[in-house]
Amino acid sequence: MNASSHGVHKASIGAKHHAGIIVAVGIIIDVTTRTVTQDGATTELSEREVAVLAVLGSGSVVSRAELIRDASLGELSSRRCESLIMALRQVLGTDTIINLRRRGWRLATEAEVRT
Repeated sequence: MNASSHGVHKASIGAKHHAGIIVAVGIIIDVTTRTVTQDGATTELSEREVAVLAVLGSGSVVSRAELIRDASLGELSSRRCESLIMALRQVLGTDTIINLRRRGWRLATEAEVRT
């Protein structure tokens, strides 16, 4: 299963999915155009960044091993995977991706994002 189909078709708690679009925490992620729209501003993302968001958009906690597998990041070191998460936090806001110590990551719900 590739990253985009994994993230788009899996049921979620905090994100909504519509034909390649993930809507979560006040952001719109378009997997097909590799863009994220937040507060009216659109930013292009790398293929890897979109793959990571598609997996995190499942609404579940995603472990490092699952992220590497489901986002097709097998050739990257675990530190590089964490660097992708950090880069996405810079684009989306630090509260957008939640780190659950020793378990993995997930996208925050609307209630968890600080305003």
